[in-house]
Amino acid sequence: MNLTLIRIAHNNESSIGSLYIDGKPECFILEDQPQAKKVMHETRIPQGTYKITLRTEGRWYMRMVEHKNEEIRKIHRGMLYVTEVPGFEYILFHPGNTDNDTSGCLIPGEILTHNKYSRGYISNSTFSYIRLYKQVIAAFDRKDDVRLQIIDLDITIAEAVNKPLSLMN
Repeated sequence: MNLTLIRIAHNNESSIGSLYIDGKPECFILEDQPQAKKVMHETRIPQGTYKITLRTEGRWYMRMVEHKNEEIRKIHRGMLYVTEVPGFEYILFHPGNTDNDTSGCLIPGEILTHNKYSRGYISNSTFSYIRLYKQVIAAFDRKDDVRLQIIDLDITIAEAVNKPLSLMN
């Protein structure tokens, strides 16, 4: 299974992108902002291709085991863990709403708000997480390798807002 995250915009607090599964649109992703030098809990991972595995320990794992959403508790077998990221560890997919929830992780969602004046906000995250999780678990059950490719096509929100519409096509 191939997950592809195409980053489309960022500001000084967060980044947004579109996630595809085997070429088909799945959801939006909210992350921390890019930075020239990594700042712990404040920097998105670099573009590249990474292996996804399951992580069955840690704070987020326990949060999912004890989650208020019954469906998450029922399906949860481990966190979707982005591995082999140089200089980063414990990068996960998990629900959330703002860049304060990320710490470098990837937050799926259906609806996002992002502009040059405020930090990003993503909603329907739990729903998106469950849908994504089920598909990745099905791939693991088939013994498929799961890879995440991240492609940076993003510009700053200020650049996008100030760019004439004809130049954005």
